[in-house]
Amino acid sequence: MDEVLPLLEKAFGKWREASGTIPRKNLASVDLADKGRVIIIDKPGSPQSLILAGHIAPLTGTPDKVIKADRLTWLIVGDREKIEAELRALELGPLTIMDADGNLVE
Repeated sequence: MDEVLPLLEKAFGKWREASGTIPRKNLASVDLADKGRVIIIDKPGSPQSLILAGHIAPLTGTPDKVIKADRLTWLIVGDREKIEAELRALELGPLTIMDADGNLVE
């Protein structure tokens, strides 16, 4: 700690609290999606894929009552040629395909 504190003080010692109004987080209720969907971001030649899944959930509740697998939004980044057929076969929801810049491909 004796070594770290002087470094922190040097880096952040002049840091002051921002003036003005502090923004408030919007925690409005949002309805759960009626069905799931899949978004593929095509990265040709990618050696592996990144898969994320989630949906907007109520502010309260337990995971077993909140997570609805058939209503998830899946974001998958990878080589479209390698993964598209298998993803369509899973029937997770409508497929949207984009290039790495976010432009719609289909």
